[in-house]
Amino acid sequence: MPDFSDSTPGNNEPLIHWVDTAGVPQAPVPRTTLLGWIDAGHLPVDTPAWWEGLDGWTTAAQLRVSPALQDAPAMPPLPTDNAATGVAPTDQPAASTPQLSEPQVNTPQVTEPQADAPQPDAPQVADLPVAAASPEITDAFDDQELDDAFMDLVSRSSDLYKESERATSMDEVFLGGVIAAFGANGFLLIDIFTGGSLRSSGSASAAPQVSTPINRHELRFEHPPSGARVALIVDHLTPDVGSAKVLGQRARLQLGYGERIPNFGQVGRALRQEMASTFVVSPEPGRVTFDADLSSGFVYCQTDLLWELDRYVDDSMDVDAELLHKHLAAIVHTMRKFLRLRFAG
Repeated sequence: MPDFSDSTPGNNEPLIHWVDTAGVPQAPVPRTTLLGWIDAGHLPVDTPAWWEGLDGWTTAAQLRVSPALQDAPAMPPLPTDNAATGVAPTDQPAASTPQLSEPQVNTPQVTEPQADAPQPDAPQVADLPVAAASPEITDAFDDQELDDAFMDLVSRSSDLYKESERATSMDEVFLGGVIAAFGANGFLLIDIFTGGSLRSSGSASAAPQVSTPINRHELRFEHPPSGARVALIVDHLTPDVGSAKVLGQRARLQLGYGERIPNFGQVGRALRQEMASTFVVSPEPGRVTFDADLSSGFVYCQTDLLWELDRYVDDSMDVDAELLHKHLAAIVHTMRKFLRLRFAG
């Protein structure tokens, strides 16, 4: 492709300084050359341009109408002495004239000395029309007001997050308090199944393992000095924020106290008399029932109660250990009394 970046200007034709579409100033070219590039579609009509004698930058479109071109100092005529310059005489065939082509950028140029052109980013470009800035979303408020509003949003989000965490984790914190209370009084945790964990079904015909309900926790403790055992089931009844807000933190707690009974014949007869109690689907709170684990020889006396978990766990998720210890001890004491009275002797 022919390169016109080193085209020699015609006599009395000023050189035009111009800036390409990437914003990079390029070497000056003759007016006709620059206009030819624009006409050919290689450059936009609003290409920034400047020539000697002009106060500031304008667009190349002004080259066609600006009178400043007429007042600008003319370029000196090229020498015509063939012997001195080595150019072909006028009666000899002239060098082939290059055709109009796309301008080449960033090509070294050798041109006549010209006055320094102002930089495209200098204040002179302020004369060019600039689109009015559109209003921003923050313009209607001052900085301090927006800073305060953002901090309020963060604070409220933190409160909601803590509220959600408290609602979904209350049963786990309560469970930790229960384990600590029994452990502080000589009981060992010997078995635990918590939400979603697998356990044996105890039946050869059924699936070998079943999943514990997601909101249920089953624990078993043993007191080594006496051999007594405590079985505990906690069902979290309000595991989400909505239900906890309406009802408070509630749980169904089933606690059974068990001892090993040597005379299982007597136990069998007693349990047959109490068989109806094992078919109670939703026992009323405080109802006492008996159950036997024939594989281990333990008989349990147990009861169901509804507990308000937020009586024992406060908003900071701290457990009232003294109150929890007292209430657990009261149930164990009562169940032990019923068990021994029923199977005394």
